[in-house]
Amino acid sequence: MVEGEADQSIEPEIKIDIFGNIYVTGTHGVPGGLDFWKSTDKGASFVYLGQPDGAQDKCTRAGPVICQNGLGGGDDSVDVSNGGYLYISSLWGGSVTMSTSYDGGDGGAAPGQAWQVNPVASSLPSDDRMWVAAYGPQTLYMTYNDIAGLNDPPGSIGLFFVKSTDGGKTFGAPVAITALGQTNLVNLEGNLVVDQYTGNIYTAYIPNGSENVIDIARSTDGGSTWSVITVYTGPAGTTNRGVFPLLALDRRGNLHLAFTKSNSTGHTNCHIFLTSSANPAAATPTWTTAVHALSETALGKRGFAARQVARDFFVTTNMLVLVFG
Repeated sequence: MVEGEADQSIEPEIKIDIFGNIYVTGTHGVPGGLDFWKSTDKGASFVYLGQPDGAQDKCTRAGPVICQNGLGGGDDSVDVSNGGYLYISSLWGGSVTMSTSYDGGDGGAAPGQAWQVNPVASSLPSDDRMWVAAYGPQTLYMTYNDIAGLNDPPGSIGLFFVKSTDGGKTFGAPVAITALGQTNLVNLEGNLVVDQYTGNIYTAYIPNGSENVIDIARSTDGGSTWSVITVYTGPAGTTNRGVFPLLALDRRGNLHLAFTKSNSTGHTNCHIFLTSSANPAAATPTWTTAVHALSETALGKRGFAARQVARDFFVTTNMLVLVFG
């Protein structure tokens, strides 16, 4: 069990670096900030390392009272680069706080050890549900959904992409993933992944008004341009909006999509399905038939409520791993 602070954290995120260190975060909701733990013994034990976004900067690990001062905590997304950079993003009422560590999150005082914090990583104040993906030593990608009607660039409402080449210290101008003029195109977007060998970037989302459909947006030029394909269409009357459609890439470049499907209203009794593609960057990629990844027996014949669904999805030692919370 991963805990160690005074009150409960929810919606956990998990990442594992190339050395096997495990990083876990959990949110408190705005303005409670997010909590951060680390394991260096393959998950046998975890150390609580405070709040990287505490009061818009890292707060001390000296005690849980001190570490209950975060401004963010609405959503979080975590990744670690092959250069050892640890990125933790946290949503707050005006933007996204991006906290970067160069020493595995320990936050020492020496140069290169202290957390580097960018409290305004998004230039659109109406952003929501950001996702981050590290590429190479210090390039960081981020997507977020711009809330309709609030400070939107003219004709651009939906899913946006930004890029940092200096370890999250600064980000370029937002690029609209969804086409201009297609208002409210995105109902719910999933995580962001990048192929470390080709540089191709992928994200999945559910189009507005089509909850039984899952689209994937793809970029082969570092996020400058995007193309969108539909990869799954469920039966009429079903919904895939249990929570986030999640992507994972393996070392061969195969792209895997895990998602929920429910025949019920209110997004309850969701079941987990999986489909994969060996050529996700092709003009017309081939996808396997979606299979039921969790049986009714595994679900206790109850399914999952809206918040009891997969929170993270990744590949390790030839296994696909789903994290629930």
